[in-house]
Amino acid sequence: MSTELRCDKCGKALFVEDPPGSRVVCPNCHAELMVPAETDRPVPPVKPDEGAAAPSEPAAQDAEVALHEEGELSERAVVILSAALPWGVSVVFHAGVFLVLLFLFTASAIVEDPEAERIIIPDARLSEDPGAMIDPGQQNVELQAERTQRRTKKHKYRKQPAKDMLADVSSKKQSDLKIIGIGMGAGGGPSAYDLSTDGGEGPKASFYGSGGNAYKICYVIDRSGSLLDTFDYLRDELKRSIRSLKPQQQFHVIFFTGGRPEEMEARKLVYATPGNKQKAFKYLDGVVPGGQTAPGAALERAFKYHPELIFLMTDGDFSPDVLDRLRKLNRDKKIKINTLSFVFKPGEELLKQIAKEHGGTYRHVDEDDLGQ
Repeated sequence: MSTELRCDKCGKALFVEDPPGSRVVCPNCHAELMVPAETDRPVPPVKPDEGAAAPSEPAAQDAEVALHEEGELSERAVVILSAALPWGVSVVFHAGVFLVLLFLFTASAIVEDPEAERIIIPDARLSEDPGAMIDPGQQNVELQAERTQRRTKKHKYRKQPAKDMLADVSSKKQSDLKIIGIGMGAGGGPSAYDLSTDGGEGPKASFYGSGGNAYKICYVIDRSGSLLDTFDYLRDELKRSIRSLKPQQQFHVIFFTGGRPEEMEARKLVYATPGNKQKAFKYLDGVVPGGQTAPGAALERAFKYHPELIFLMTDGDFSPDVLDRLRKLNRDKKIKINTLSFVFKPGEELLKQIAKEHGGTYRHVDEDDLGQ
């Protein structure tokens, strides 16, 4: 029976058949070796698949440490989650509330914002009572007779030569002069009057039968010298138109001649409150006609205030350059322009063209319309 030996000196493995206790010589390094007895032979290691062996003490300690660390990590994760969960729930809840409020605020602003996009209808037949007859007086014989009696007699108006009327008042006292442009004007917000905006198409605005549903109206009116005989009628109609505006509407008045435009002192759209109406009436009482007919500069001023509807009135002719100027000012056609010729109509074709290009209507105010 062969016995396996391993040289302690060179490590070479030997297989000998010498009996236990005998001595042999290593052929490699010539070291002397002793054949061990049966009880001294090393037990070969057991392979893993030949039987389950108990783990060594260091391995068991490592496993125990690993389990302990895993337990500590689990407890730490639970603590972190417990602390973070209320904060996470709070953040999600408040974010939801914020989104809901934002949605409600946006929806409310869209519904109530008077600046929102509206369709302006420059129609002279708008009614204060939707659904009713346009003019009930058309079928009332007595009312028609009363209107006929009130109608001003036709006058043979003479178109005055264009001139500056202020040059003829040098003999008057300074205190007797009514200077254009010196008037009371100020803006007043609607909040002081507990105002609210109408829904739908907007409130009515009417001027000598020309109208439109708009919240922001600008009157651009001729005050040239040719209006001497008829300016009082025009002034009265302006007051009537302004008086009929609702408090949530805004308005402004600009007069044009051949020079610098004259306008209400506020130089902006003001709400149609009783106070602002009275200031406008006082301003109108101080306006006197004089000068040439040139609406271009006054129209540019009107567009700076971003109205929704402009009433342009004149009794004279003016330069066709105004057409090109308006095309630049109102490229998107958002601002509607109603045009009116007053008693005389040398500029009728230009006024018709302006109304056509800018979504408005044209109307001629003749002598029969004065004083009604």
